[in-house]
Order: sequence, then structure tokens, then C-alpha cells
Amino acid sequence: MKSIVLFLAFVLPLYFSHATDTISDLQVVRGKYLFNASGCMNCHSEHRSRPLAGGHPIVTAQGTFYAPNITPDKEFGIGNWSDKDFLRALRDGVSPTGKYYYPSFSFTSYTKLTDSDIIAIKKYIDLYPAIHQKRRPNEIKFPMNQRKILLFWRAMNFRSYGLSADQKRVTKYKGVYRPDKNKSASWNNGAYLVEAALHCTECHTPRNGIGGLKAKEWMSGSPFIEENRVAGNITPDKETGLGNWTTKDWTTFLIDGVRPDGGEVLGEMYRIIRYGTAKLTEQDRNDVIFYLQSLRPIK
Repeated sequence: MKSIVLFLAFVLPLYFSHATDTISDLQVVRGKYLFNASGCMNCHSEHRSRPLAGGHPIVTAQGTFYAPNITPDKEFGIGNWSDKDFLRALRDGVSPTGKYYYPSFSFTSYTKLTDSDIIAIKKYIDLYPAIHQKRRPNEIKFPMNQRKILLFWRAMNFRSYGLSADQKRVTKYKGVYRPDKNKSASWNNGAYLVEAALHCTECHTPRNGIGGLKAKEWMSGSPFIEENRVAGNITPDKETGLGNWTTKDWTTFLIDGVRPDGGEVLGEMYRIIRYGTAKLTEQDRNDVIFYLQSLRPIK
């Protein structure tokens, strides 16, 4: 009996240690996948030689925002953030010190990610080298440069919008994506990826005067101020949207960035495709397309 106890005392810690390592490894793999899909590198890296050190300009109607350093640097990055801090930032749009984030940070979409997916992203980011680079100050117009106004903005605009059986869903204030029981698993997976990780609506849905999404015009296109281009109507409307695109057209676009007419995407969308949608699994990409093709056509 004593020998069995000694055996278990020796073996069980090794077993659970190995199991923990496996879970951790899988978490990092999942985190990397969602990190790419979410475009974290695109926004948080002004130069790819200094990954995630911040500085990339995000130009909006309210002014220019500069993405912060999210490397593990303890002074200028997120090296001192706990998992809870990171979760709060993406779920609630609130910093570890209690400050409200501006909606140039897509927390209004990331709020729909599950807790496990949010923490997985952090575990992957934690593997990057710390870069000691101070954040560049934002250049925001009045009155949005008054951070107190964000309380009003959140009350009016921080909601989880999405597509449901009646073509619109408005959930309570914030929170994880809620699967539609009337839809298939593929549809719900596509909706989760599009609405949360890929955050397509942040560019492709028009906004009101203070930067809130116009849910009734979901994915119908919006000016993309940064590059003087338009984030097009991606609903299935056959005149102004992508209603004439086949599944094959969508697949080619999301992998290679080439439209059915042979034109190639540029700028921000090029980065989104190259580092994001092109890296999706075939199943996830098909689910994304399935969801987008189900949108209500809007002219």
C-alpha cells in the first residue's frame, strides 16, 4: 500500500503538470489564431520591426488616435496587467486604472468574445518581447477630447448589435455573443467571428455624429477616413452591395484580396486579409461567408 501511495505521489504531479502544459499550449495556439483574426498587429504596430509597440494612427471624424503599446513592457506596455485587467479592457472598454477607452479601440466588438478567447489572446501577446516605447498622445477634437463625455457616449452607443431572425438584435449594454437558437452552428460561428474577432462592423457600418454604430444600416458601408476610401456595402444587395458575389468569389477575396473584377484591395483591408482572413481555417472562412451572405440587403 505504501508503495502505491509513493507511486501516486510521484506520478500524479507529473501527469497534471503535463496536462496543464497541454492546456496552456492549446490556449496559446487559440490565442495566436484570434490575435491574427482580430488584427491586433495591424493597429498596434506602426512598424513591423517593433511589433505591438504602438504608434499606428487611427484617423476618425473625431480626430487621430494613436494605438498604445501592448507589449509586455511594464512601464509603457501591459506587462503589469493581470488577466482580469485584460478581460475588463476588451469586455468593458475600461482600463486597469478605471478610465474609459475611446471607441477607436474596438471593444464594442471584442466585448462579444468569450472569456477564454480573450485570455487566450493575452497569453499569446505575453510571448512577444517587451519594447520600451512611450505612447504618442492622441490628437482629438473638442468635445470628444473631454474624456468625461465618454460616459454619455457609452450610455447611448455601447451595445452589442447583431443579426437575428428578424434581421436585427440589440442586446443589453455589453457582453459575450449570444448564439441564435434559430440558426445553425455554422451561422452562429460565422456571426461570432464577424461580429467579435474580425469586427467587420467597425468599418463597414455607418456611424452617427458621435461615432456610434447605426444598427439599422448594418454592414451597408461607411467612409473610411484614414485612406480617403469607402468601406463598402457588404450586404447581399445586388445593386450597391455584394449580392452578385458567389461563395467562390468571397473565398478568393478573403484569401488573396482579389475581387471578382480582378481588382486588388489596398491599404487597411489588404492588411486585414493578408494577416487575418487569409489565416482562417477553411471551415471558419466558409462560416464567415455563410453569415455575410445571410445579411439583410441594404442599398
